[in-house]
Amino acid sequence: LTALTVLSLNTNRLSGTVPTELASLTALTGLWLGINSLSGTVPPELASLASLTELGMTTNSVSGTVPTELANLTALTGLSLDFNSLSGTVPTELANLTALTVLSLNTNRLSGTVPTELASLTALTGLWLGINSLSGTVPPELASLASLTELGMSTNSVSGTVPTELANLTALTGLSLDFNSLSGTVPTELANVTALSTLNLNTNSLSGTVPTELANVTALSTLNLNT
Repeated sequence: LTALTVLSLNTNRLSGTVPTELASLTALTGLWLGINSLSGTVPPELASLASLTELGMTTNSVSGTVPTELANLTALTGLSLDFNSLSGTVPTELANLTALTVLSLNTNRLSGTVPTELASLTALTGLWLGINSLSGTVPPELASLASLTELGMSTNSVSGTVPTELANLTALTGLSLDFNSLSGTVPTELANVTALSTLNLNTNSLSGTVPTELANVTALSTLNLNT
């Protein structure tokens, strides 16, 4: 099926591994295999699909690492590998995917730090890295992602402070940094993010008072600051 542009097999009971032979479908723009019982790894051979704009393998039992070869998929706008058993680090090479609008790697077993290089993904609207074993800090460099509407790093081992630079993300509607080891205060600067509807900072080691300035964020419907 070398003329195939879309292959959607989501939400079935498929098992086994993802065939490396799919790499021969060079016309493919969308490959969706999510919500099945697939195992094995993410085939690095898929990096030859130069026209691919969407790759979805969410909610399977895929293990191994996130292949650095995926950085060759420069047309990719959506990469969803969440709800699997991926390990290793978040590849810095993903910063080459400058067309990417959605990067979802949450609910895996990823470790290491959040690459500052992700700040070069200026088209990004959603970045989900929650429920992993990530450490280090929240990179203040992410504040350059002007189109970002959702930033999720919940349930990791991230420490340091909540970067005041995040106040530059004026398009942000959801910020979830809960269940980490963040310290310091809740930045008053977050009151500048007037589009914010969800702010989850609970279950950290934050101190100080709740900024009265947050009352200016009139879109806020969910505010969690409890321990």
